[in-house]
Amino acid sequence: MFNPSFREKIYLQQAEKQAIAKVALGYIEEGDTLILDAGSTTLTLVRLMKRHFRSLYIITNSVPIAGELVDTRFELLLTGGQVRHHSMALIGPAAVRTLELYHADKAFMCATGVSIAKGYTTPNPYEAETKRAMLRAADQAFALVDSSKLGRATLASFAALEEIDLLITDEGAPKDFLGHLERQGLKYRAAELEAGPALKQVSRVG
Repeated sequence: MFNPSFREKIYLQQAEKQAIAKVALGYIEEGDTLILDAGSTTLTLVRLMKRHFRSLYIITNSVPIAGELVDTRFELLLTGGQVRHHSMALIGPAAVRTLELYHADKAFMCATGVSIAKGYTTPNPYEAETKRAMLRAADQAFALVDSSKLGRATLASFAALEEIDLLITDEGAPKDFLGHLERQGLKYRAAELEAGPALKQVSRVG
């Protein structure tokens, strides 16, 4: 399965990522401690956060997110670990050990694929292990996943569908996939891809 690099992903599904990030912004409160997973959608979220918040504590394994936040007043903690050049993520045992030391209010996660059978997945087993450590460290987990990734799985699972408190996706999400979430009582929000300040959202709680 084709897996574009982080630099390539920045230019893919830009409208979807922007819509998803705007919805996710509404779940952040001033003073929160947040875990931000490495991904192009979380980077889009960070660029919005910079304009809306003054005081946040950010824990991340993303080299690009760290670079984006160095000129803010946010507290910033990098997990450390080995750089996976494909995703610009810090992964491996050092990252996991760091995450075991801390607690966050919310984690905002990305995924390369989400399927009914395998849940949330990534192509790299070490990255999956790091993502699992992020989920253990946070009280709430939000998945920011555009519709092109729904209904497919990649190599390594890091969370079952029910381990994510809220999936935030876009209006292109497959109806059968969303129907499964509803039947299982799992929450999602699908953002409509509309320009302008009034971004409509569709909410479903099964």
